[in-house]
Amino acid sequence: MPESLEFRSAQRADATVTLARRRLGVTALDRQRTAGGVTLYARQTGGGVVDLIDITGGTVHRWTMPVRPGRDAVLLENGNLGYNGSHVWSAALYPAWDLWHGGDFYEVTPTGDIVWRHEDILHHHDAIWLPNGHLLYTVAAPLPKALAARVTGGDASRDDPDGVIQSDIVREVDRHGRTVWEWRIWDHIDPADLPVQAIFDRRHWPMINGLSVTSGGLVLMSMRTTSGVIAVSRATGQIAWSTGADLLA
Repeated sequence: MPESLEFRSAQRADATVTLARRRLGVTALDRQRTAGGVTLYARQTGGGVVDLIDITGGTVHRWTMPVRPGRDAVLLENGNLGYNGSHVWSAALYPAWDLWHGGDFYEVTPTGDIVWRHEDILHHHDAIWLPNGHLLYTVAAPLPKALAARVTGGDASRDDPDGVIQSDIVREVDRHGRTVWEWRIWDHIDPADLPVQAIFDRRHWPMINGLSVTSGGLVLMSMRTTSGVIAVSRATGQIAWSTGADLLA
């Protein structure tokens, strides 16, 4: 263990509370090896507080947003905050929906001025702020009935009583909120080819919960309930490559 490593102790106000027994804040720091820099994070249960902290854990800047985060926040190239907020109105598509729905996006200056906002209450999980200012994100949409009948695997005992299974659309909007690109997974993959993993219910297939864009223009999509990753060409809409549960389950 490097001698330069500094340790910080947790404040144990109440040892019966799990969080109080854990170290909080910066718990170790090796000044000789760290690259420095800052860390941005949005508190999932912090009521909209977004902190930018330095390497010692000190607050460099703080934003207070009008809604809690749907997932995360990012620093944009122009220095503004890109915020994936949880919309005050919920689509309530199934019991666990409110755990990960978002749908209220903001771009905010360091002084707190909102310069852009986009709302879509069907959004869930991830969103990517593109260099051109566009927003790429996932939305839920019901599978056509014939395709919903082809979903296999999972825990059928927890199916929605009305038989509805939500699926995924990846949507890109411009600065005016106009849809400029959209990709529906059921147009490209037969649900029967991607069974739901046994630990999940079948209310959402395949639940695209992560997005990324490569330098070559591929959109990477991770699929939670079926365990897999696909790479889609934004130019053609075709699936360039994929990996499945045999590798990621």
